[in-house]
Amino acid sequence: MSAKNSIRKLLIISLIILSITPVFLLSGILSWQSYFVQKIQVEDIQKKQSLLALDKISAYIHEQDIALGAAAKTYDLIEMDRKEQYRTLAKLLSVPGDHRHRDIYSSIALLDSKGKELAMVSRSLFLTDADLGERSKSDEFAIPFKSGETYYSPVYFDEQTGEPFLKISKPITDLRTTQVKGMLVAEIRMNYMWDVIADIHVGKSGSAYMLDRNGRVIAHPNPSIVLRGTFFKAPEQPGITTGISGTKVVLDAEKIQLGDQLFYIVTELPVKEALKYTYQSLTTTIILLILTLSCAIVLGYVLVRKIVRPIESLAGTAHAISQGDFAQKARRFRNDETGTLSDTFNAMTSKLVETINTLERQMTELKQAEEMITGQNEMLNNILNSLTHPFYVINADDYKIIMANSAAEFGALTGTATCYALTHRSEKPCEDIEHPCVIKQIRETGKPAIVEHIHYDKEGKMVIAEVHGYPVFDKTGNISQVIEYTIDITTRKKIEEQIKASLEEKVLLLREIHHRVKNNMQIISSILNLQSGYIKDTRTLAVLRESKNRIDVMALIHEKLYQSKSLARINFQEYIDELVTSLLISYGANTNLIRSEIHAEGISFEINTAIPCGLIINELVSNSLKHAFPDGRGNINIFLEAAGDGRYTLTIRDDGVGLPAGLDYQKSVTLGLKLVNALTGQLDGSIELDREMGTTFRITFREMRHKTTV
Repeated sequence: MSAKNSIRKLLIISLIILSITPVFLLSGILSWQSYFVQKIQVEDIQKKQSLLALDKISAYIHEQDIALGAAAKTYDLIEMDRKEQYRTLAKLLSVPGDHRHRDIYSSIALLDSKGKELAMVSRSLFLTDADLGERSKSDEFAIPFKSGETYYSPVYFDEQTGEPFLKISKPITDLRTTQVKGMLVAEIRMNYMWDVIADIHVGKSGSAYMLDRNGRVIAHPNPSIVLRGTFFKAPEQPGITTGISGTKVVLDAEKIQLGDQLFYIVTELPVKEALKYTYQSLTTTIILLILTLSCAIVLGYVLVRKIVRPIESLAGTAHAISQGDFAQKARRFRNDETGTLSDTFNAMTSKLVETINTLERQMTELKQAEEMITGQNEMLNNILNSLTHPFYVINADDYKIIMANSAAEFGALTGTATCYALTHRSEKPCEDIEHPCVIKQIRETGKPAIVEHIHYDKEGKMVIAEVHGYPVFDKTGNISQVIEYTIDITTRKKIEEQIKASLEEKVLLLREIHHRVKNNMQIISSILNLQSGYIKDTRTLAVLRESKNRIDVMALIHEKLYQSKSLARINFQEYIDELVTSLLISYGANTNLIRSEIHAEGISFEINTAIPCGLIINELVSNSLKHAFPDGRGNINIFLEAAGDGRYTLTIRDDGVGLPAGLDYQKSVTLGLKLVNALTGQLDGSIELDREMGTTFRITFREMRHKTTV
């Protein structure tokens, strides 16, 4: 019974929803459109009325501004005598307005450049010279005097009459010096502003009013609101908000800027009047929804009677089958969808019987497969436990050990033990340099990883272990587990430390050899230097100096090897710098007249290449210093750069007198060029000579790699 009632309710509710939803949506859209369009129209009308009022008030103020400006330029008020000043001000005061606004000016005052009143006329008071004062600190003088621009004061009210006033200050400037030499200050009656506001009609019950920059109401159809000093904050955007009277209104506010003064014209219309057509549309929508709901309920009951009965029959049959009575058949009432459903239900019952029989067979096969898997697991455990190295599987997400062999000595696993707790006696995963986490590395790279750890056996003894990790991926390609096995490398590490210590001793020995070779060569160089002091023959002296320089070349290489970190390669930029500097000193060259430029950045050589290359540079630079610059002035450029495929290009250029035209450098009898040719051949290189603009030797050679002898 409850099922029948549930189906009935569901169908009725569905019909009601399907019936009223389109009507509700359509009515809602139309109502919203009506509301939106009507709101925009009202705001647009109010905006136009506000802008029209702004134009009128702005024009009214600017007319007075223009009139005062014309008077300031037309009459030389400051230079007039007192009577003429009063007469001119009285003439300005009596300028007639239109038929609605007479007596525009309440008073006009003339100030000198110090702010002192020179003359003043008023409609309400009779003023004499004794009534004149000074306004040097008042805004109507100080501000325009400093800026040279027209000044507009805030609107203020007469305390007795409540009449609004506005002061306009017009600077009087000297046409030649443009300096302000006086001020024309007029007090304007702003009754016109009230009349403009009163002429704005916003619907039947709307209103318009004017605010100053502080939000004070300075004009309103109801004068009591102005006289009470009412304040209201004008919104930045038009729309529906709370009006000045506290009710919901459609409000628009437009700005007018007079100098530094800001005013607002605000128009508002009660929401009930502004959106009355929207309210009427909502009423019509509600009535239409009620009618639609009534029709849907009646139609629902009719349809339910024709649909529920076959469903009840199917429900009874299904209940019987659920109790195991598979002989039950669903009754066919009509040749429609319910009849098709009954036939399908009967066919489904037949298929269900076949499926049950199939599942029974599959259960038998599954049991046999489980027995086979159990046997395979036992064999796998036996294989793992036969391994002598610790082997275990770790969950990649929480570092928990899933399985381990007996060599791991973890004991019985509870499913909560982590790898870092059992192997490192730690409370958190490995993260320092001594214990890099193999699981983190595998998760970052997706590849197997090998790290070294310090483990502790069950007796607490430290063991240096090499941990091998391999990722296990799930069906989605994510790493789910990590297989690890560890190898005790404590003995191997001790042997490596012994080898490392032995290597350090050999490095120290090699460094000492380079140092002693350098010292011995320096001794030879010093002996040659001392010997040259006893030789008078210039040719013999030159031979000794060249021999000394060649020895210094090789000594410098051993010194650089001694100073280098690797003891194998020499930074050739630093080497050439020192070599050329030494040669310049040796030949007594003036470094201010003979300049050198060296470029060999990033180039380094082993000793097998460094010595012949250094000797080549020594010979060619020595030749330049000896022969290229007879006047003691010139430039030497050395460039060493990689040419690819293990080859390098050495360029030595000078801008001196050049080699003799008939000299064949490859067949030269001089020792220096013979050495250059021999050393180039030793480096498997070639020489090019360019005689234009001095002498340029370009040598291309291959780095000679050191061959290790076993």
